[in-house]
Amino acid sequence: MATPLQFTDLVNDVFYLILGYLDTADILSLSRCCRLLHVRLEPCLFRDELSCDRALRWACFKDLPKLVHRAVSSGGHVSAPIRKVKRYAWDSMVYRTLSLRIAARSGSLGAFKTLLELGATTNVQLPKEVNNNRYEYLHIDDELSSLAKALSMKKHAALLEVFVRSDAARAMPLLDGTCFLDQCLLNSLRFGASFEAVECLLKNGASPVRLQSERGNNPCPLALALIWNRPVMDLLCKFGATIEGKAIPRHLGLKWFHIPIFAAARQMHEHGPEVVQRLLDSGIKANHCANVSVRGGRRKPLSLDNESPVRESDKPTNMYSSYAPMPVFIYLDSITSWESDQKLPPTEGLKFWLKNGLSIDSGFPIHQDSPRCSCAKQKLTTLCSFVTAKWTWHTHENDEYFYILDMLTEAQLNSDTIPTIKRGQCISGEVLPASAAARHALICNKQMALHDSD
Repeated sequence: MATPLQFTDLVNDVFYLILGYLDTADILSLSRCCRLLHVRLEPCLFRDELSCDRALRWACFKDLPKLVHRAVSSGGHVSAPIRKVKRYAWDSMVYRTLSLRIAARSGSLGAFKTLLELGATTNVQLPKEVNNNRYEYLHIDDELSSLAKALSMKKHAALLEVFVRSDAARAMPLLDGTCFLDQCLLNSLRFGASFEAVECLLKNGASPVRLQSERGNNPCPLALALIWNRPVMDLLCKFGATIEGKAIPRHLGLKWFHIPIFAAARQMHEHGPEVVQRLLDSGIKANHCANVSVRGGRRKPLSLDNESPVRESDKPTNMYSSYAPMPVFIYLDSITSWESDQKLPPTEGLKFWLKNGLSIDSGFPIHQDSPRCSCAKQKLTTLCSFVTAKWTWHTHENDEYFYILDMLTEAQLNSDTIPTIKRGQCISGEVLPASAAARHALICNKQMALHDSD
């Protein structure tokens, strides 16, 4: 009877022909079957540069520190292993990736530590052209951005701590003009990282002062903390962050995430006025002015003749951009629900701003430092028009929406003239109409009367 042919008995030509159809994971699995296979497969795993780099990437992905050592000692590129090779008749394109990025994205702490011990870095110098028309590419900006995001994730706090204390962190290039550790700080705040992780970044080189002084479009770190990571607000202030926000000249365009009071106004509808009150108590004015604009969804306008409910085809929005120079604009823009039974009804939110120093004259909020304010060069929109530009007239079915517009079309509004809201009545004392169209007509009449009085 013939002896069964075993895989270990195959001649080299057939053996390596079969291995050519297997990937690194399959070859590694086979190598663990028996010692004889391990002896025959190890040279195959590290037979050339591409094989060593493939084994190194697999080791980074699966957190195998010993395999990382073996692949690097056999010729693998410790910093930028080959990801893929495209061969053509006249040349070959070699695409590389950062080994640190692979280990960080996979959460491979052991492999990450080993790479740093072996000297892995992001400052990789690749030749523009090698022998036989071989061109090598490494999209370093994309790789660094991905590495910064991976290190900043809440579940990768141990990786971040290891990295910021290594020599590689001190040799990191700028990422779109921003210090790498500063970018990690912004990502950590956005991802809700722990107090310890943020403190580790700040103690090892990340600077909120540097972020607030740059002119780029990066958010203000304190504004990010107000939205996603409030426990670290005091820590950022301890390391130099100011409540005024980014030091950008007034004539340059800003976004709400550049200034803490605007960011606080953004979250006020959902989380309440506590953070806004804290900033106001610190000296920020409710009528703080800046060249801020917002973008969002504008509801499709509907005809007043149409009394039918809003159809699905009427609900999609298109993008709009509006000038929002004061926190109250940001607050009104952030409102997503006009129900009265929520934590902070819109009418109470508007009264909060009025009680804390906001003044409205003929529908326009009075700005801080008007002679120097950049808003003098802009065409301002009344608060009422700012709200109605986003919502259809059908929204008048909600009492809160009508009362907001009823307040915003008063001739004067300030802390001394806050109107009393009586359910079922307008501010003027008239009976509140039941239909949305009739309510809309009342607001239009008040707007025209306000315009005529000017």
